[in-house]
Amino acid sequence: MSGLKILVPWYAYPPHSRERVGGLSVSLWEITHGLKRRGLEVEILVPGKGEDEFESVDGIRVIRSALGRDVLDGRAISPPQVKKLVETYDWVISFNNYGSGALFASRVAVEKVVRYIHTVAIDRPISSYVSLESGLFEYGRMFVLRRREIRAEKRLKDARTLCVSGFLEERMIHFRLTERNLTRVIPNGVDTENFRPSPTEKVQDILFVGRFQKVKGLDILLSSLKHLFLSELRKYKVGVVGPFSPDQRAVLMMNVPEELREMIEFYGTVPHEDMPHFFNSSRLVVVPSRYETFGLPALEGIACGVPVVASNVGGLPEIVNAEVGLLFEAGDSAALAKAISKGMSEEVADAAMKNGSTMAKRFDWRVVCAQLAGALST
Repeated sequence: MSGLKILVPWYAYPPHSRERVGGLSVSLWEITHGLKRRGLEVEILVPGKGEDEFESVDGIRVIRSALGRDVLDGRAISPPQVKKLVETYDWVISFNNYGSGALFASRVAVEKVVRYIHTVAIDRPISSYVSLESGLFEYGRMFVLRRREIRAEKRLKDARTLCVSGFLEERMIHFRLTERNLTRVIPNGVDTENFRPSPTEKVQDILFVGRFQKVKGLDILLSSLKHLFLSELRKYKVGVVGPFSPDQRAVLMMNVPEELREMIEFYGTVPHEDMPHFFNSSRLVVVPSRYETFGLPALEGIACGVPVVASNVGGLPEIVNAEVGLLFEAGDSAALAKAISKGMSEEVADAAMKNGSTMAKRFDWRVVCAQLAGALST
């Protein structure tokens, strides 16, 4: 297994910053380091100018070059460069079809390419791309983006394909973006050494982690809180983690009763290494997504022994069950309100604390990277 040499093209490395942390960037960071720890030689190709520049980022070799720019822009790679890629690397890993245009146009042998897929554009409605306050211009821009992503999905359909959930694998096969004999499920993971239960004071009842996108469903959560207040006079303290601007926060608060507004706190973007504290200081994690292929915040909450209430959609049922939380019908704020009420019970909390760590160990990054290394060695 050791001795394999892997190239991972991407926009930048590290793939995340203090201001921008997403599930895909966390996955790319953890996987590249996990493969390196298992003895594989991993290099990252990022856009640059002119002569190749090399640097080491946390022990990972990063190549900044004009080739990286060509891959980003989708330009065909010259035959000598293709030959060098094929001779130098055992695998080129394309995260979410990144670089598919250049790889396809350059006729890089698909036998050398592995796709690691986190979402499938052709399955996503255009509404899953837009924000909670979208207009015609945004819809138009997202229509173009979605069409470009669909083209990228089709280019590498003959390459080996790894999917983060069984749901995603079935959708890829359904849309004929791959064949069953070319696919394998390698899930997202969690660092169980950092994401684990700790005796932290509960400073909020509910934690939401996401963005100002309609697909993430924060508006559904806020509607459910309004329902609980108006019907039962219940008020819950809510923590929101994610990049919400002042204007976006104002839009969200417009439909929230004044009595509840002081109960909602926006923390902004939080460094990933600080997230265990936010999970452990919450009584409940709510993932109200309208569409979700996996749901990393759900897994991280489970690993911390915190009950998770999640939409019964996409890949979420593969990680959320009665042992660690509750599922509700996606988009139904009344159903979410009932699930929140039940999720606050000691019975649900005790079950999540008892079962969460054990379930999360199946998704530990060391386990996931061992599965990925095994897939690459066969």
